[in-house]
Amino acid sequence: MKIKATLHPGQNGTKQLTNQYGDQLICVRYRYDKARQKRIKTVELIIDEQDWIPGVTIPCDKVVSLKIGFGETELREKVNKEIISVLLAARTAGKTVTVGTTGTTACGGAAVHNVTY
Repeated sequence: MKIKATLHPGQNGTKQLTNQYGDQLICVRYRYDKARQKRIKTVELIIDEQDWIPGVTIPCDKVVSLKIGFGETELREKVNKEIISVLLAARTAGKTVTVGTTGTTACGGAAVHNVTY
């Protein structure tokens, strides 16, 4: 099928569909099927809209520091679960991953723990 025309709301040929679908209408396309000798009119509609914040992609070889407050136990548990899932995925894939955690000792000094899988 070949697309010969793409029309946006407000252009000639979209009035009836604009009245029917309103702001949900993105465009109207006319496709031509040579084998069946048919012209097919299709519409592109918005059916759902939600707020979205773009994610951040961090390269695999990038070292990232994360500071979690002492009282943030729920967040710490979520991070630990995520670290465990990354380690398990790496082990399954036969890759080596080093995860380091830094904590504070009872004396106030820093304690660094590295785990390599």
